[in-house]
Amino acid sequence: MNSCLKGKRGEREAAAAIRALFGTAAKRSQQHCGAYGDSDLCPDAIPGYHVEVKNLAKVAALKHLKQAASDAKDGRTPLVVIKGSRTPWHVIMTLEDFAKEYAKSRPPAQPEREATP
Repeated sequence: MNSCLKGKRGEREAAAAIRALFGTAAKRSQQHCGAYGDSDLCPDAIPGYHVEVKNLAKVAALKHLKQAASDAKDGRTPLVVIKGSRTPWHVIMTLEDFAKEYAKSRPPAQPEREATP
C-alpha cells in the first residue's frame, strides 16, 4: 500500500477514535486547516496537545505495553516508561487510558446559568 494513503487512513482512524473518546471535532489538519509543520490532526483534536499520528505495521514497544497490561493488578492503568540511548524518557499508554487520565485532569464543566429576567 502507498505510504501516503496509509498515513491518511491512519489519521482518519485516529481522528475517529479521538472524536469518540474525547468528544471533540478531531479531523485531519492537512485537508482542513493545516500547513506544513502543523500537527497531523487539527489543534482542537485534544486541546493543549500537538497530535502526530503514526500508522505502523509493527511497533516494538507495544509488546512492553501488552506485558504491563497483563501484569497490572487492582485496576491499575498500564503504562510503559521507555528510553532510547541519548534520548529523554517517554510514556506509552493506550489512547483510551490517556482519555480517562485527560478527563481527570480537566476542570469540571460549569453548568450554564439561566438568564434572569
